Amino acid sequence: MMSKINVTPFFKFRQVKIVEQKVSDDLSMVLIKTVPDERYIPVCSECGTKTRSIHSYETRIVRDMNMFRTKVFIEYTYRKIRCHTCSGIKVEKLGFIDLYMRITRRFAQYIVDLCKYMTVADVAYLLEVDRKLVKRLHKEYLQSAFGKEVCSGLRVLAVDEISLKKGHNYLTIVADYETGRIVHVGRERKYKTLKGFFKKIPKRERRRIEAVCMDMWDPYIKAVTIWCPDASIVFDLFHVVQAFGKVINKVRNREYKKAFGENKDVIKGTKYILLKNRKNLKRKESRRLKELLEINKNLSTVYILKDQLKRLWKYRYKGWVIKEDLRGL
Repeated sequence: MMSKINVTPFFKFRQVKIVEQKVSDDLSMVLIKTVPDERYIPVCSECGTKTRSIHSYETRIVRDMNMFRTKVFIEYTYRKIRCHTCSGIKVEKLGFIDLYMRITRRFAQYIVDLCKYMTVADVAYLLEVDRKLVKRLHKEYLQSAFGKEVCSGLRVLAVDEISLKKGHNYLTIVADYETGRIVHVGRERKYKTLKGFFKKIPKRERRRIEAVCMDMWDPYIKAVTIWCPDASIVFDLFHVVQAFGKVINKVRNREYKKAFGENKDVIKGTKYILLKNRKNLKRKESRRLKELLEINKNLSTVYILKDQLKRLWKYRYKGWVIKEDLRGL
């Protein structure tokens, strides 16, 4: 059994008027029934032309925003009109619902807003809607907000890749380093991926690009070298340190093979101790590192070089780097 409540103030929709409102006894659902407001002339949903020529009436039920934990549904009757501009039978345009949607505009906007702070799965679970619907709405929002590539005024670029699910499926991401704005997303991480991006940019705009930050991936290097020959290529700290970590491990393996007796035991199992930042070491690991560096000069040298390497990214001016290098000599 449904009882009547007054919820009209929450549904101030133009072009329709509420004729009935009900709530279920368990408070799990509210049903709002509306009919066309005859004070408003129907408007074609495609061309925007007004017409009084009514073809037929249809009724649909759509989901609206919840009231507390109660689901709200709107049963609305809309008009099909004879549009002389479009030369056909069209559906009238209503402000609270988009054509063929099963949810109201404000509910769709609410879903998009939640996606800024929650995962698609969490939003779908919270609102008890299909995950595919949430994903589609979020995708449409991202496309409208960020889908248009703006490639003018670029000075410093950042290039990186992300992996899609499992396997070697990648997307190449190009961002404006100074603003963080994504300017291009391309499939795979090949030379042709960046080539396609640079071809979209006029030559005069490419000449204004001063630097491109990236990892040490040969196809990216090739693309920048060919299409932005005046730009400096800057390798990001993470990948440089990662590559130097491989050097440290090679030195460690070589020194382990050369060592004898107790020294061999000290070097054994120190791979990750050498790669860790000193501040992240546990007390036991710190003692082990100190002992290791005291007995092996080569490992001590590469460990110091690792710290010096990281400091390069903290300088803002070239002169500071040169001055520091001379001081080290």
